[in-house]
Amino acid sequence: MSDTPTPKIKTPKKEEIAEEVVDVAEAATASATKAFDSFSMPEPVRNMAELGMTRARETYETCKTIANDSSAMVETTFDAISRNSAEINKSAIHAAKASVADGFDHLEALMGTRTLAEFIELQTKFAKRQFEGMTDQAKAFQGKIGKAIEDTVSPARENLNKTMASVKSAF
Repeated sequence: MSDTPTPKIKTPKKEEIAEEVVDVAEAATASATKAFDSFSMPEPVRNMAELGMTRARETYETCKTIANDSSAMVETTFDAISRNSAEINKSAIHAAKASVADGFDHLEALMGTRTLAEFIELQTKFAKRQFEGMTDQAKAFQGKIGKAIEDTVSPARENLNKTMASVKSAF
């Protein structure tokens, strides 16, 4: 074995390595910036790119407006459905209560009849009253259901017309 000492290799510290990496990155950035600064985009290409960006922004805004309007329309439609169905249900319950009460009153009146003629007369009046009541109720329900349908469909129709107009103007 020889007595010559082994040379020691100096290992850089983490801080030195980090500084060197930062220096190299800064030099690369400066070089790239200088290259891009000297690059000139032709005017027609720049104009076409700007026009494309403008159209993309306009299209985005149109789509965003359509989405917001559609969301509001769905909310309005569900509110109308809820409100109208509650009103129709309330009317149906009221009609059923009135019919049951009228039926009990009729039964009580029938119990007090003394002759067959009186019984038939009460039964005929009751049947006529029931038929007229059901006719009136059917007309009322028809009107309420028609209103419910219009309240439900109208926001969708308006939104569709507005959306189609927006799409036509945007494109």
